[in-house]
Amino acid sequence: MAHLKGKSTWERCEALIDIAHPYFRDVLIREAEAMGIWTKTNRQDETVTLPPGPL
Repeated sequence: MAHLKGKSTWERCEALIDIAHPYFRDVLIREAEAMGIWTKTNRQDETVTLPPGPL
């Protein structure tokens, strides 16, 4: 469960990525980067690299 109340947008994003299945974390981070929510300075623990292409 992710507790999102009172958190900033990037903190909410981080909390949701933390509870996501490891297979999807890299994709979620890339999408958050494209939306301007996640930056290189944000935490990136234990991400899984996926091959390019659709899921």
